[in-house]
Amino acid sequence: ISAARADLVQAAQLALALNNTSRALALWQRVANRFGDDQECALAIANLLEREERWLELRDHLHEYSQSVDDADRRTVLLRAASVELTKMQDPLAAVGSYAKARAWTEALSVVEAIPKVVDRAKVAHGLIELADAAWKAGDAQAEAVSFQATLIYTRCALPSIESMRDTTADLAQSTKLLRRVTQARDRLVAAAQRPYGRERRRALVLESARVTSSWLREPIEAIRLFGTLFAEDPIDAAAEQSFTEYSELLQTQNRWTERS
Repeated sequence: ISAARADLVQAAQLALALNNTSRALALWQRVANRFGDDQECALAIANLLEREERWLELRDHLHEYSQSVDDADRRTVLLRAASVELTKMQDPLAAVGSYAKARAWTEALSVVEAIPKVVDRAKVAHGLIELADAAWKAGDAQAEAVSFQATLIYTRCALPSIESMRDTTADLAQSTKLLRRVTQARDRLVAAAQRPYGRERRRALVLESARVTSSWLREPIEAIRLFGTLFAEDPIDAAAEQSFTEYSELLQTQNRWTERS
């Protein structure tokens, strides 16, 4: 068997030396089919698929190969698959999935943050939340922070820019649409704060939802309620300190002097 394999490998190397990439690829695939897809064979096939710019086949090949190697090699293979998906296939959602499988959370978040279109960013952020939550439940402690950051990205995608709000104030229909988006963002933040995040992250979400309610939605009563939940739980931590001035001013505007004192 070793001699037959060696003959095929030699033929594949010769084909490549003659710049016959297709022939070389076909021979390496014969090696894989007859003798198994070991590291030498798998990497040769991957390199030849990349050389021929057969991106879909390369992605599928890398994912299949990643299932047969140890954790260190699996991460390397999946990072390569993610790079192909992101830069060659322009599929950030698939890339985020590969980064998540590799537990490359920083890279996954970077992909989401770099997506220019808000709608696309929200879609990929939502996908990352689901992947991070699954990893978190499976015992990956790092995934909690990723889920939290992706949640913030996802909810902020619903917030229009200040310029958009200012430019459309004369257009009732557009203003109503923007207001609905902001309300949706606030509701997402409130719901996210009920998830089993660590205390600091959960309170950060409550603080953000209170600020959106106060500054964007101009709903002082609801904003006071949200700020109040922070102070009721802990009146002296970082979240409470950051919100003290705004909370105090809101109470003053509503003549709620007892609570302000």
